[in-house]
Amino acid sequence: ARHRHFQKAAAELGTTQPALSRVIRALEEELGECLFHRGHGRVELTPVGQQFISIARDLLNLRETKLKDLQALISARRGLVALACLPSLAESLALMTGRFCASRPQITTRLLESAADHVLDSVRSGAADLGLGLLSGGEPDIIASPYLTDALMAVGAARNPLMSRQTLQWGNLTESRIIWVSRDSNTRRNVERAFAQSGANFHPAMEVTLMSTAESLAAANMGVAILPSSFTNNIRGKNPLVRPLIPEVNREIFLFRRKDHHLLPAALEMESFLLENRPNHSLQSPRAPRVPRANRN
Repeated sequence: ARHRHFQKAAAELGTTQPALSRVIRALEEELGECLFHRGHGRVELTPVGQQFISIARDLLNLRETKLKDLQALISARRGLVALACLPSLAESLALMTGRFCASRPQITTRLLESAADHVLDSVRSGAADLGLGLLSGGEPDIIASPYLTDALMAVGAARNPLMSRQTLQWGNLTESRIIWVSRDSNTRRNVERAFAQSGANFHPAMEVTLMSTAESLAAANMGVAILPSSFTNNIRGKNPLVRPLIPEVNREIFLFRRKDHHLLPAALEMESFLLENRPNHSLQSPRAPRVPRANRN
């Protein structure tokens, strides 16, 4: 259409004039209309050809745009990374992903906060690229890397006499009412186990769903909340206070993904970033050990 000449067009395309003519003929047969009026050494577009050349330019421009989008995705300059995590890790993970995306404006992250079992389910189903949570130790379809070990901590109001101590025994908590997180939480199950092992008689005050609500109630001196250090590390200010509990009740947090799922470059880059910036108290081994029986729930 630009050269109005088959031989010149063929030369630009790096093919022969007969080969180009066959291609055009095949296209015209498919359309059922002629695209060119053929004369002596020169051709002209037919009315159908004029309509077709506009469509052809649009298709070529779309192809170029989509190829650029794909190249950007492959080079991790853009894309969506979905991360499933325990609620206690959401704030710190949001800060980490914010740092990650600050220098990568074309990458979007989606945080999916859910209970421990649902984090694993989200990764298995493909709803999340990566998961940050607990593993039972028998997950052959999962690739896992240790991320951090956190401990249960006591959270209470600064004016609560119990919080004047620098460390607390589980038995000390009998002096205060306990603020529970919901029963389907892994934290709740670990708290119940710790009380049972210590033989302490505790006094539940109320049950809440969100750890942030438990923190607010503790700050208002409505009782003592027992929350994981992955959450309490983000508590700022002088109220409420956070105190370690003796003996320690720990859980191991892993960063994991599906073994048979090939992550896009943006997700792979996010995985590397999170592992390289694990908290100082995280485990450093790149291989996930068997999780101790006490932490399997």
